[in-house]
Amino acid sequence: MGDTTFHPGEQAVRAQKLSDRAATRHGATLQDGIYGQAQAYVGYMFMVLVGSVDSDGYPWASLLVGPPGFADAGHPQYLNLTLPQAQRDPADPLWQNLSHNPRLGLLFIDLNSRQRLRVNGRLNSLTRGDLELFVCEAYGNCLKYIQQRRVVHASLAEPDESPQRGKGLNDELRAFIHGCDTLFVASDWPESGCDVSHRGGAPGFVRVEQGNRLRIPDYPGNNLFNTLGNFMLNPKGGICIPDFSHSRLLQLTGDVTLNLDQNFWEFEVREWLWRTLPARLSWSEPQASPFNRAVE
Repeated sequence: MGDTTFHPGEQAVRAQKLSDRAATRHGATLQDGIYGQAQAYVGYMFMVLVGSVDSDGYPWASLLVGPPGFADAGHPQYLNLTLPQAQRDPADPLWQNLSHNPRLGLLFIDLNSRQRLRVNGRLNSLTRGDLELFVCEAYGNCLKYIQQRRVVHASLAEPDESPQRGKGLNDELRAFIHGCDTLFVASDWPESGCDVSHRGGAPGFVRVEQGNRLRIPDYPGNNLFNTLGNFMLNPKGGICIPDFSHSRLLQLTGDVTLNLDQNFWEFEVREWLWRTLPARLSWSEPQASPFNRAVE
C-alpha cells in the first residue's frame, strides 16, 4: 500500500477489507504521544486495561483500577501509573510479564461516556509505587459497541488469595463467557508492539464452541485493524472479561485463527485465570450500545 503508518499485518487485513484511501484517512489519527485534551482525559480516569506478553510469547489482558488521578500524562511521551505494591494482585500475569517483556498496550475507557483512548509503548521504569510507560503511539477510538455503565460505589480490598486457574473451560465459565457483553483483547507483534482493544455486543455475541474454542465476530469499527493485523502476523492473543456484578475478572490466553471472509476470529483457550479484583466496583445496569447487532 505504500503507507508505513501500518505494519505488514495491518496492511494485509486492510487490503482485503478497505481501499487505500480509507486506510490513509484513518491512519492520520495516530499520534506519537498524548496531547491536549487526551492528557486531561487520562488524568480523571480510574480504570485502565493493560496488554502484556508472557515468557512464552502469549499476550494477556489485565485490568488495573485506582483513584482518579492515578494515571498521569503530564508529559506527552511518558505515562505514569501510581499503583502501590499493596494494591497489585500478584496473581495478575502482568507483573511477571513485565520482567520478561517491556512491550505494553493500554486502553483508557470510560464506559459511562463511551470514550476511549489507546496508548501503546514500552515499560520505562517499575518501582514499588509506580509504573512508567514510554509512549510510542496514542489514538482515540470510536464509541461503537460499548455498553454504557457507571460506577455507583468503589472501594479497595485485599488481593484475592485464592484465584482459580485452569486449561479447560468448565460449565460455569462457558456460561459466563456466553452471557458477556464486553471483553478486552490483547495482541502483539514484536516489531510493532503490544495492543489492547475493546470488543462488545449483545449478550451471546461471543459463541462458545465445543471444547475450549470461542468465536468472536469482527464488527466494523475504526478501520485501523490493529488487533487483526497483529493476529495476522502473530496468532496469539489474550482476553479478559469483567464480571461487573461481582468485581471479578476472567483472563484467558490462547491461539487465534482468523476468518476474514466471514468476519470472525476464533480463540482456542490455552490457559485461564478467574480472580476477584483488588478494587470492588459496583456498576449501574448497562445501557446497550445502539450499534449492537443481532446475535446469530
